[in-house]
Amino acid sequence: MALPSSLGNLGTLSGLAGPGASALSLLSTGLGVFGAIQQGNANAQGAEFQAQQAERASQFGQIKALQTSTFMSRNLQTSIDNIQAVRASANVEGNSPTGEAIENNVRTTGQQQISQKVQNIDAQSQQDQDAAAFYTQSANNALLGGFLGGAGKALGGLASAAPALLGLL
Repeated sequence: MALPSSLGNLGTLSGLAGPGASALSLLSTGLGVFGAIQQGNANAQGAEFQAQQAERASQFGQIKALQTSTFMSRNLQTSIDNIQAVRASANVEGNSPTGEAIENNVRTTGQQQISQKVQNIDAQSQQDQDAAAFYTQSANNALLGGFLGGAGKALGGLASAAPALLGLL
């Protein structure tokens, strides 16, 4: 393509686009590669942070389940001890069918409540553990995506600059 006549004898655009344009094209490609890799790294760091948060939540859940079980078991034993103390102070025999039925009912109900509460906490803890694994995999995928995106930009830039580079040789 010829330049407008008002620019005089500067020649054609292809004459102006020699080594300088090739260098700019390669610089642009390099920046695109760097940007793609940095974006992948940033996404990976975000996913790793979320994985660490989910892992901590899971660990706290496991501790909470143990603490809840211990606390509720102590409370249940205290309730049973109180029933036995009331029965003893009322001079009710220890093997009274009614007293045993009440004690067994309190024990069974209490154990069911403990089991249900601990299972719910454990389920949340497992969900947090699963989330941590997901975020860890997401971080790995983000890194891979950044490198593959950078490689694609590099190949595309080199393909675009190849004719000009080959012309310099």
